[in-house]
Amino acid sequence: MKIFANDQSYSNFAIVVFEDGIPVDRLVLHTGANNDSNKGKLFGKYFDTVQDQLMYVKQGYKDFFLKHQPDKLVFEGLAFGAKGDRVFQLGGLFYHITTSLCEEGFLSSEDIITVTPTEVKAIARKDLPEGDQVARDKQGEVIYLKSKKAKLNPMKEKKWIKKALENTEHSWLLEGYTTSSKRVHTGAHDIPDAYYIGKSYIGKL
Repeated sequence: MKIFANDQSYSNFAIVVFEDGIPVDRLVLHTGANNDSNKGKLFGKYFDTVQDQLMYVKQGYKDFFLKHQPDKLVFEGLAFGAKGDRVFQLGGLFYHITTSLCEEGFLSSEDIITVTPTEVKAIARKDLPEGDQVARDKQGEVIYLKSKKAKLNPMKEKKWIKKALENTEHSWLLEGYTTSSKRVHTGAHDIPDAYYIGKSYIGKL
């Protein structure tokens, strides 16, 4: 079975390809507003409207889809309780890409799976070094619950998901990507999210 695990966004849409549970390829698509902060970037393509951004990402996604022809697409569930226009734009991106592939006969709705952020964080946490799997205060001391058990690392900061992937044999997925640059492809915080989105689904099979 071949799976596309997706961490969707307009700026860094990360896709990790799993074949029989093993990552074999990855891609990060980049777009966004055609403004001064994006004009200097040597990667991606930027537009004046969200519609053009969406169409650009959709085409890049479809090209990669046709290259690999996955059996399943796995996404993290959309946080509709969040605030801001970007939430609705991400919803549009998700539904436009998935519905288009279904309408063209490449997939059925049953082939599109969502997992929860809690599941993703729990899987990633297990790949951290043991000392990082627990929560710590500003002084670096382990935080304990009333039950006397150590509180688990909440994994809210993107650095933890990245560190978890770096602690696996699949850290090569990050090669060629960085967290912030105008010259080197960004996505080093997004590929780990996609990786663990895929792992959280594969772990249920």
